[in-house]
Amino acid sequence: MPHFVIMGAGRVGVMLARTLEASGHTVAVIDQDIRAFQPLRKNFGGKLVTGVGFDKETLERAGIEGAYAFAAVSSGIIPM
Repeated sequence: MPHFVIMGAGRVGVMLARTLEASGHTVAVIDQDIRAFQPLRKNFGGKLVTGVGFDKETLERAGIEGAYAFAAVSSGIIPM
């Protein structure tokens, strides 16, 4: 099954991650705020990666090299 990487664990990212996983795909979700993963903690078998979604090392931890697709569904706000 294809692997998907999602940047952003907001409402859209969570919905997309759950839908893809329910379809049998592997999923990694990236977010800067570990608290954003809370809605995914229960019954989610995918990978949760804390970090900046455009950082090379973060993307590599999420498995971007073998990803079928990448979805950026972030609000675009970068805390200083």
